[in-house]
Amino acid sequence: MRKTQSITDTSPERANGKNAEKLRFCVVADWHGAHEPFGELAHRLIEERPEFVLVPGDLVNAKGGDPAPWEHFFAGIRPLIEAGITYYPVPGNHDFDGDIAAAQHEWIERFDLPDNKFFYSFDSGRAHFTGLCVTKGMFIHEFDLSEGRISQRKWFEGDLESSRHARWRFIFHHEPGAAFCRLSTPNDGLGLAEVSESVEPLAFREGVDLIFRGHQHLYERTYPVNPIEKVRDDRRGVVLITVGGGNINYRPIDPADAVPKWFDAVISVHQMHYLTIQLTGDRLDAEAKNLAGEVFDRFTIQKFPDGSREWKGLPPTPVFLVENQPC
Repeated sequence: MRKTQSITDTSPERANGKNAEKLRFCVVADWHGAHEPFGELAHRLIEERPEFVLVPGDLVNAKGGDPAPWEHFFAGIRPLIEAGITYYPVPGNHDFDGDIAAAQHEWIERFDLPDNKFFYSFDSGRAHFTGLCVTKGMFIHEFDLSEGRISQRKWFEGDLESSRHARWRFIFHHEPGAAFCRLSTPNDGLGLAEVSESVEPLAFREGVDLIFRGHQHLYERTYPVNPIEKVRDDRRGVVLITVGGGNINYRPIDPADAVPKWFDAVISVHQMHYLTIQLTGDRLDAEAKNLAGEVFDRFTIQKFPDGSREWKGLPPTPVFLVENQPC
């Protein structure tokens, strides 16, 4: 089967960035189940003129090896592909629905992804990006790939060690960790313990700047946190951002889900959205926008030579928005 889209680009321009000091990219997960409005979202992404788009999982509602969901998906994002915008996906739980082996095969055949196909990393400009396969318990399992058996956990540790040269480092994966996620009810998806036990602490130790997640169909930005001590740390903490904006349904069955937790900085529900990141040297500017192009969250990070950060956009109290209005 011919690859549907070639993701890998090893050209010097891609590896080093068109301008090593500047980089613009977008993030949005959970594209499945929103086919009609997704065309509008695709056009919004095109208007942002990003170098690429990160997709933290759930591109389709797969049916094992059935090609129909994928064909429908690629028809929906045709404008993005025709505009020449590369996107980097990692698997979500719905991408492996049905017969999981057949669904995984379909994933490999659909994308020409680097490294280990389900998890990989790449550099652009002064930034390093690590995509993980965090769904259906796969983070802690070994993968049988053409290169042999590979432990994703060990690969992840090595990837972060080898990327310490990068000025900015980002991780993107699908299901959030259990310790710092919005929803607590099984119907909306519990966070994964292995993410909070392995991914988030290591990311903090290594000085990762942001972790992008999906799975929950809402926007959630945490304050900078130390996930080991479980405290806020505005100088060196890692920020976790759920960008499930490719879908819109939000069902807080547990009343506790309607109350911001201590780590919540900004929450927005009931609106499709995406996140735009602009890197300019040691400065990061981020804007979260809805389909009308309205900015409902904005923050800035200034990095210093010792790796510490200064933030703009840390609200004194959590902001909870419903369709762009305070809740």
